Amino acid sequence: MFSQVDLPRSGVPARFRPGMDHHHGHTERPISNDIGLAFFLNLGFAVLELLGGLLTNSVAILSDAFHDAGDCVSLGASGVPAKGVGARPQ
Repeated sequence: MFSQVDLPRSGVPARFRPGMDHHHGHTERPISNDIGLAFFLNLGFAVLELLGGLLTNSVAILSDAFHDAGDCVSLGASGVPAKGVGARPQ
């Protein structure tokens, strides 16, 4: 099928490997936008779960709300450096 010359180390011919030799409309968006979106969505869920847990006296829902709040802290902490990296000149 393929000669030994056609096969790279991976055993898959170059024409069947996805590579960086093609372009199909990728747009450059700052990753900080995605982190910000995830932060606010997660914060919204945390607030809704907190309210739902308090209204239903559910410890499980309250604990998940606090878990989501911890995720918001992590997302917020990672969004600050991501915004700084995106602002650097190239």
